[in-house]
Amino acid sequence: VFTADNGGLLSYTSNRPLRDGKGGSYEGGIREPWVFWWPGKISAGTTNPEPIVSHDLFPTILSQVGIAPPDGHEINGQDLSPLLAGQPFERETPIVFHYPHWSPQGGFPYSAVRQGDWKLLYDYPNAAWELYNLANDVGETTNLIGSEADRHAVLSWALANGLEELDANYPRNLGTLAEEPPTPLVSPENDQDGDGRDDLQETIEGTDPNDAQSFFSPDTSANPSGFFMSWSGMAGRRYQLEASETLTDGSWDLMETFGPLATNEPVFFEDLFSPVSPPTRFYRIVTDLP
Repeated sequence: VFTADNGGLLSYTSNRPLRDGKGGSYEGGIREPWVFWWPGKISAGTTNPEPIVSHDLFPTILSQVGIAPPDGHEINGQDLSPLLAGQPFERETPIVFHYPHWSPQGGFPYSAVRQGDWKLLYDYPNAAWELYNLANDVGETTNLIGSEADRHAVLSWALANGLEELDANYPRNLGTLAEEPPTPLVSPENDQDGDGRDDLQETIEGTDPNDAQSFFSPDTSANPSGFFMSWSGMAGRRYQLEASETLTDGSWDLMETFGPLATNEPVFFEDLFSPVSPPTRFYRIVTDLP
């Protein structure tokens, strides 16, 4: 495995089109290429754009040599074995970056979270957020905080939660010496409008967490030919329609995936009955903001 611990030092190189360099919070400081060489296991000449992080190596190597993690050892990374074998791979949790101090190159203390094409960055000295879509703006020139309020809110919780799980240390207030972690804009522990749906879930669904009359409510109907469902889909959201016959853990099967939607638009689902259809079936919609 060949890689590096940071981007190129700007006094010696250019990382264009990436912004910044070693010690910086932008892609020029934290993005590096990875080269894997494993004859007979990894096909030569293949490339993959999937973001990975250095602590993915530990569970990957353990998996490949058939060794279980030590008892009581918490694994932060994710096994990359399916990815290296050319099989489907889905990141289980967002990737979190944490650099809580100034760098010798002048970089400021920051934390960041990467989920899919989206990167949210928190600037500790200014208590400021920046949001970029790296698929469309790899140079991080356009801060989308003003136009992507829901995504900002959801990713702010993903960052705060990821840092808490890592038991991170934070920059301290010079006056009080108290740590000052980033404050998420929404949380699954809050329900500001009292409608029974937590603020994080409402934001993911695209409803207003401050309005009890704003909630996700699909229309359903059934007749002898099948079961039908429709709802108002929100731009950027992905909806997975799942079904179960028993409501037990592990019994939910994926029926259909809609999105991510490009615009706000109606979504329709139908499950046509057949002679082999189960006598009872439960449905649920799982929403995310990829």
